[in-house]
Amino acid sequence: MKFSQMPYERPDLEAVKAQLNEFNERLAKAESYESAKAVFLERETYEKHVDTMESLVSIRHSIDTRDEFYDDEMKFWNTSGPVLEEYRQEWNKAMLESPFRPQFEEEYGNVMFIKAEMAKKTFAPEIIPDLQKEN
Repeated sequence: MKFSQMPYERPDLEAVKAQLNEFNERLAKAESYESAKAVFLERETYEKHVDTMESLVSIRHSIDTRDEFYDDEMKFWNTSGPVLEEYRQEWNKAMLESPFRPQFEEEYGNVMFIKAEMAKKTFAPEIIPDLQKEN
């Protein structure tokens, strides 16, 4: 498939927030590494889709900044991205506090935990409006 043929559809922000929240809750309630890992992998697949939609908009907007459709979509992502970051931080918190962290580190390494610790230090819900303005 060519890049120009890749379909773009704006995600429903409320649905994305609800889905991310569900992943966070399921991870926190996981009773085994296998169930925690299943949530982890499901969330990874979901986030890849959301991230792909955002990347498509960014690239297509940069190709032609006069395109009103992608200009509007960039505005959507510029305001939505910081909002979604709060849910991503909740995921990081659940991962960092997970009793299955040793198993995750053994299978996937510790880089994601190092990144989660750093992200925790650089985000607070109070800065969402500033991040939106910065975008």
